[in-house]
Parts: sequence; structure tokens; C-alpha cells
Amino acid sequence: GGFLTMANTKVLITGASGLLGRELYKQFRARGWDCTGLAHSRARGELLKVDLCNEEEVRRCLEATLPDVVVHSAAERRPNVVASRPEATAELNVEATERLARLCRENGSFLLYISTDYVFDGRAAPYLPSAPTNPLNEYGRSKLAGEKAVMDVHGSGNAVLRVPVLYGDVEKVDESAVTVLLNAVLDTSKRAQVLDYEKRYPTHVRDVSRVCAALVQEHEKAAGSVWHFSARECLTKYGMACVIAKVFGLPHDHLEPVEGPVPGPTRPYDSHLDSHLTEECFGPMETIPFKQGIREALSPHLPIATPK
Repeated sequence: GGFLTMANTKVLITGASGLLGRELYKQFRARGWDCTGLAHSRARGELLKVDLCNEEEVRRCLEATLPDVVVHSAAERRPNVVASRPEATAELNVEATERLARLCRENGSFLLYISTDYVFDGRAAPYLPSAPTNPLNEYGRSKLAGEKAVMDVHGSGNAVLRVPVLYGDVEKVDESAVTVLLNAVLDTSKRAQVLDYEKRYPTHVRDVSRVCAALVQEHEKAAGSVWHFSARECLTKYGMACVIAKVFGLPHDHLEPVEGPVPGPTRPYDSHLDSHLTEECFGPMETIPFKQGIREALSPHLPIATPK
């Protein structure tokens, strides 16, 4: 049976100091849910400091909190770290996820794993959750291995939510691949080459958190499946940079659009996630228009007074 009430339901969030995790924590608490947040390098305030790569710490934490639900949003996604430290990446994205899935099963907790559109090769968009996966880079491969660990647990009543590139109320602009574009926009002293190739669907963590809340609230419905959620607006990085410039009335003629893929980790050309099954099951999901979302997210990070 379902939860009669979520009030006595305990939710544990990993990566609660991260961009998505902070928003999950905030929204779940606002709903009156009994919520514990885990962090590691950025543990502060009410967050518990737990190293997800340390089995003993994780086990002790689960025994102490006995969560009904675990939302696993902790991951290594920084491209430079993923490229230069594949072992450390696999340790967090894959091994820690396998361990968490096993401990959640022992504990009878429902596990919701946050994954990525990078599990696809970007040649056959839009993607349904059932579409064949074919990750092109190490990040996508590690997250797909994490998905398998979560869903292959014996009699898995777990769920996966795949999301695209995220942005929101960043602590520093380099916390998101979207907001970091502000740096190129602000530095008019030199021409900046900005990719005008891969199609991206920047999605606000506030919208993602609402979807996570719906999946948690009705986790009997969510269990055993992979779900997709994405904003619908399609922009290249160059397109995003231009929107950022226009929103704040900043010059952007120093930005040069770069056609075609660049060296470095291969990225999917168009990995648009089809969200319609998620909406059919859990109701229509609002997405904040990019212009509005990015203005809110970046206003605190502008060195100048922002025009009203």
C-alpha cells in the first residue's frame, strides 16, 4: 500500500550540498517531510558528513536514519575530473551506487537514482526511457553502470530519473555548465569561442525537484522503471550565452559561435529526453522559461547592478 501520509516518511538525500541536492532538501523540507541531507566535501549546517565510498560510514548512517526513501543525487560530473580521474569517478558513480543499492535493499528503502541524458549517443532523439543506451563518454558510461546497479538489485523496486544539463541557484557560476557561460559573456576583453553545435535542454533544478517529489510521493507507481524529465527549450551553448547577454543587456559580439564538435570528451549531438510518460503518470510538469530562470540564477553573480 501507499503512504497514507508523507509526514512520517523519512527521506535521505545524498549530494545534498550539490546544485540539485540543495534544492531537493529545501523542497522536501518545505513539504514537511522528515528529511536528512548527506554531504562530503561541502558538509555544513544540518547536513551529515558521510563518505559514500566508505561502506561502514554509509551502513552506520542508514542504520541511524532508517530512511523509507533515498534520493541518490551525489555524483562526479565535472568533465575535467571525470577525464583525469576515471578510477575516482567510477568509485563514486558506480561502486558507491552499487553499495548504496545493496544497503537500501537490506534496509527496505526505496532508492531513486538521478541519472543523465548522456547515457544516449544523441543520434536518435527524442529518447523514450526504453530507448537503447549508448554512452559516448566516461561520464555517461559511469552513470549508466550506476543505473544498472540500482535496477539490477534483486526484485528492484527502485527507480531512475534521467535529466539533462541542469542550472539553478548556483553558489559559484562554475557549479553548472550553463551558468559558467556568464564568464565568457562578461569578459569582453577577448573574443571567446562558444560551441554552437550540440543541442542542449537546460533544465532548472527547481523543476527537477518537483518531479522527484512526485516520484517519491507515489513511489509505488515509480518503482521498477526509468523516467525522463527535461525542459523543452533547445539551445546550444552559444545560444545560452546569447540569452544570458540579452537578459542582462550585455554585449555579446565578442562571442564567436563554433560549428561542429570540438576535441575532448565526445558529447551526444541531441540527447533530448522525452518526458511524456512521466507527465502521463504523475501529471503535467511545469518548466520555468530559460530566460526567466537564468536571470534569477545569475542576478546575484553579476558584478554590476542588473537592469530591472
